[in-house]
Amino acid sequence: MKKLLFIVSLFFALVIFNSCSKSNTNTTPPASSNWTYDGITYVGVLTQYDSTSFPILNSKDTLGNLIFLVFNSAPSANSSYTVVENVTDSAKTSPYVSISISPATSNVSFIATGKVGDGVHVTIVNGKLHATFSECTITNFTETTTVSGTLIQN
Repeated sequence: MKKLLFIVSLFFALVIFNSCSKSNTNTTPPASSNWTYDGITYVGVLTQYDSTSFPILNSKDTLGNLIFLVFNSAPSANSSYTVVENVTDSAKTSPYVSISISPATSNVSFIATGKVGDGVHVTIVNGKLHATFSECTITNFTETTTVSGTLIQN
């Protein structure tokens, strides 16, 4: 009887202990740059912004994979940008951006197709650019896929 009472008590103690534990699911947005295409997520270790000629936000992972966001004008406030194929096309309505990806393992780069509805949302936090985009269509002229991600200027 003591053995049964001990087992029942142990069972209830385990149930209570496990039901009171906190969830470790993290819903905080990423604190670093990352982008996903072809089912692979890349994490940027260096994300830089250069506004010398065309404003460019680029990120590079540890293997040398690169992503570039090229803006037609320097982002100065929180805003949304239409994704276009060629950022130098002056016939487009401002503001707009082009996306390109250079895989480290290939000579073939992906570029944005300019599909209607594709966009990049830019926020400026403490003077640093944060760009988010989802399901933007890119192509290397053999394969067409989408890219999603967040780039945060270091």
